[in-house]
Amino acid sequence: MIELFRRGPVIVSLALLFVWTPHPAAWGADEARVEAADFVLRAPAGWHRRPPGSSFRLAEFAVPGRAGSGEGHAVIYVFKPGAGGGIEANLERWRRQFADGPPAKIEEFAEAGRALHLFEAEGTFLAGPPGGAKRRVPGHAFIGGILQSATGRVFVRFIAPIALARAERDGVRAMLLTALGGGK
Repeated sequence: MIELFRRGPVIVSLALLFVWTPHPAAWGADEARVEAADFVLRAPAGWHRRPPGSSFRLAEFAVPGRAGSGEGHAVIYVFKPGAGGGIEANLERWRRQFADGPPAKIEEFAEAGRALHLFEAEGTFLAGPPGGAKRRVPGHAFIGGILQSATGRVFVRFIAPIALARAERDGVRAMLLTALGGGK
């Protein structure tokens, strides 16, 4: 056990992430509700919660396609204050994940010591792990945001074929803006 602590805080941080990830049984009857930092998010109607694909994800949702469009995917991450990288660095990373489309749109909102950076992009999604090989996925869109308060940051990423993303846009924006206002 002492050897674990000699390796530094990384191991302890990773252990906390495993503890922090909710088990599906903890979702309760309301699987659309996600509590992260001091934000409450409510997934739009029709989204289906599924177990997170990794310990770094707080929640994941499958979003069924409509009228022949493929399925969308939403992921919610939460970080304690000071973790997860800077807001501008994350927005730039998100920008670089898209090619062949119009410039990304970023809107900023603030309310009672809390902030939201809302991000939207369309074009060719460059899928793949950070720093790894990328696969070009044309005709996709990203709608997401970074919520920030004194208790932490919440990252929401929704990626889907453009037609589905446009159909879900108002719901994603409402989820983020409602969370900014305290989840009411």
